[in-house]
Amino acid sequence: MRCEKTIFLLKPGRALKSHHAICEEIKNLGLRITESYMVLLTENHLIAMYGYLPDTLYDATFKHLLGKRKRCPVFLLEGNDAIRRLASYAGCHVDPNQCEEETIRFRYSDPPQDLGNGLIYYPNGIHCPKNPKEARRDINLFFRNA
Repeated sequence: MRCEKTIFLLKPGRALKSHHAICEEIKNLGLRITESYMVLLTENHLIAMYGYLPDTLYDATFKHLLGKRKRCPVFLLEGNDAIRRLASYAGCHVDPNQCEEETIRFRYSDPPQDLGNGLIYYPNGIHCPKNPKEARRDINLFFRNA
C-alpha cells in the first residue's frame, strides 16, 4: 500500500457536534490528521465539490451547508490507502440508511428531507473524496500548500 493524502469535512448537524469522537475513530483507523482548521464554506467551495448535482439537490446542499453560516472543521489526512479507507469508513452511499452501521454516515447523519418530485436530500454528516482525482481537487481547495 502507498501513503496517500485526503481530506474530510464535517457538515453542520450531528456530525459537527461529534467531531472529537469522529476524529478519534479516524485516528484509530491508522490515519494521521496532519492539519485542520475551521472553514466558513463559500459558494465557490460548493460549486467545486457539488457543482455536478441537479439544481434541486444543489440548492438543498447550499441551504444546509451555507444557510446557517457555521464554520465546519476540515482535516487533512495521510496514511496507507487513505482515500479508500476513509471513504469506506465514512460510508459508501449518500443515503445513510444504505451504509453499514459502523460508518460515520449511518451514525451521525441528520434526518433526510423530502424535496418533492421524488428527490430526497440526505444531510449525511461528512464530505470526503472517493478517488484520487477528488482528493487532489479537495486538497487544493482547502490546503493549497499540501
